[in-house]
Amino acid sequence: MFYKATCALRCALAMPFIAVQALTLGPSAHAEPAPQAAPGMYCGDWHHLYSKNGWVYADIQGCVEVEGDGNALYTLHTHNVTYYWGGAWYPASSDNEGYATSNATLYKDGVKIYSYNGLEFNQYARSSTGRAAAWGPGHGADKLPSCGEYNLEYIYNQIGPYWKDDDSMILAGPFNETIAVACGSS
Repeated sequence: MFYKATCALRCALAMPFIAVQALTLGPSAHAEPAPQAAPGMYCGDWHHLYSKNGWVYADIQGCVEVEGDGNALYTLHTHNVTYYWGGAWYPASSDNEGYATSNATLYKDGVKIYSYNGLEFNQYARSSTGRAAAWGPGHGADKLPSCGEYNLEYIYNQIGPYWKDDDSMILAGPFNETIAVACGSS
């Protein structure tokens, strides 16, 4: 009887200590969720590109666009899409359009998150934006895992405006950009 009473007393006194240890020293059962990316356009530097023969020019900028629902898109801005003819520079137009293609890969902490192959768009004006439907296999809706720094790697190819020969093509990249994506509310 003495043994049972002593054990019951020792066990009762030890249990709260063990429970407190498990709550304070053990891993948390509910980890904090990663901060989500805030909606916005997050872009790298502008790059100023000429064709091999110098008769075609474009400024380009690779971006990660985060929509209000958290979906992320690869977006490419072009500006000053022009061609040289007869001693003057002319902008791309519906009569003399350019055609651009781009492939991109997005990395977080050195790990490939998404890739997009086959962004294509016509350039009917001095400035254009190519926007991928989304990243990933099948180009479905993809959310960024969190806010923070990403690395965007992309290539850019352009034919035209006006000139369509190999020496007038712009073949550029790969470009590697550090993209800082702001944090939004979780």
